[in-house]
Amino acid sequence: MSHTQYVNRLIECFRPIVVLTIMACFIGCNGNDILRAIEQSNSKESWQRTASISTLENHDTDSSRAALRKLAADEDTQTKGQAIRALGRMRDHDSTTLLIEALTDNRTFLYCETSGFAFCRVGMTVAEAADEALKKITGKRAGFDPSDNPELRQAVISRWKSVVAKSEGAPKQLVAQ
Repeated sequence: MSHTQYVNRLIECFRPIVVLTIMACFIGCNGNDILRAIEQSNSKESWQRTASISTLENHDTDSSRAALRKLAADEDTQTKGQAIRALGRMRDHDSTTLLIEALTDNRTFLYCETSGFAFCRVGMTVAEAADEALKKITGKRAGFDPSDNPELRQAVISRWKSVVAKSEGAPKQLVAQ
């Protein structure tokens, strides 16, 4: 697929200003992986929800955190993954139960960061995003590996529950377990 075809596909899906931002992230990425990630996010509406995540993150209030927790429970992979990453950056202790539940979600989403130069990663799973968010919130690690089999993944989930229960600001339902 040519670069022109990618741009045309992006224009179909996104508003022009978002296209420019995303195109900056695509430098050095495999075009087929990018297209697959875009197609996995079902609609233009999902990308509009994703675009609202940075606005919510910048207004670090209780209501914006609650809205992000709602988006982190969304069925759309792109929305869920981006919201989980935002909750981690905000160090939202009230989202840890939701994040632990997301450790079983192996769907992939597209994420881009720009800091000095364009960086794009395609193929991050929701579970990887949840693990990263939990690390940011607690400052600890629980041995998560995206390639773990289901039994090992459950052991990691149990360790995360224990880590979170011992953390300051842990949700009451995890402390009680």
